[in-house]
Amino acid sequence: YKNHYIYVAHFGADQVYVVDSNTGKYIKTISDTPGVGGIEYVSSLQKIYTSNFTDETIGVVDLKTMKVTKRLTAEDKPNGSAYDFDHQKLYVADENSKNLIVINVKTDRHVTKIHFESKLGMPRYDPVKKRIYVNLQDQNLIGVINPEKDSVESEFPVQKCKGNHGMAIDSNLHLAFIGCEVNSALVVYDLDLHKTISKFDIPLGVDGVAYDSKLKRVYAACDSGAIAILQVEDATHFHKLADYKIQDKVHSLAVNLENHKIFFPEEEDNGKPASKLVILDAVIDKSSDEKKLEDE
Repeated sequence: YKNHYIYVAHFGADQVYVVDSNTGKYIKTISDTPGVGGIEYVSSLQKIYTSNFTDETIGVVDLKTMKVTKRLTAEDKPNGSAYDFDHQKLYVADENSKNLIVINVKTDRHVTKIHFESKLGMPRYDPVKKRIYVNLQDQNLIGVINPEKDSVESEFPVQKCKGNHGMAIDSNLHLAFIGCEVNSALVVYDLDLHKTISKFDIPLGVDGVAYDSKLKRVYAACDSGAIAILQVEDATHFHKLADYKIQDKVHSLAVNLENHKIFFPEEEDNGKPASKLVILDAVIDKSSDEKKLEDE
């Protein structure tokens, strides 16, 4: 938000694109990020961290120069990550090694590895409870990590969900919105009660989940060609708005909380290879209770 940038990982081209999040204008390409699949932004230090599948590393990018300054080792498919700004640590899900890699962002050094008995899905940081939550997708569990000790406090089942991978959190309502790859569902999980309180069927192939905390709207990218959209009314009431049709093979998306635009990269156009960033504008139709998306 400081520079109004969005960073787009281009896995196949080993690079990251910098785009103006207000205008959609291309700004710059950051190279030397082999097989980049995930990006995490550290605002206080003006750095981003890239999860690089190809050489199993975590890249450190200085945003003043837009260049990679360091690579930290991972083991097997570093993927999603979460930044704990209270303790200034980065938590990277090294998916196949079953390790959550902890990095000190001030020194850019490894702190420790937290091992689980499951492949890892997306981790998220809750600044209210000051806990890291991570999906344990083989076991349909959610792990809770105390970042002061970097230890696992507990593991809880995610009911009605198989293959929990993508996740977003509403810290004020103490809710997690979790995408379930195996049974094609989006569940609402109460982080206080440790239970699923609502389940919605969505299209196949759910991956990334994003949350507009101001509009209280959940977006889940499904690689079968849709964005599933859920409206949060309050802590116990939710309804599904739509399965918004897009191109196939979309795995990730991001939301700008200032203007409510939704960004997602497309890797194909009607079956042909492509490299596009699509921008959607969230629109509220004040003449009715129905919420819509309008393609920009």
